[in-house]
Amino acid sequence: MNISDVVVVMDFGEKIMEGTPFEVKEDEKVIQAYLGAWFHAFLFGI
Repeated sequence: MNISDVVVVMDFGEKIMEGTPFEVKEDEKVIQAYLGAWFHAFLFGI
């Protein structure tokens, strides 16, 4: 991911994550907010 060094993720106007693209794409809160709880459970077995 060579577009940005730092990414900020917002969910309904609230900042839920800030970090490198790698950190953001691995963050559980980001996955749950953007892909849903079912996908989060699929990835993490919860």
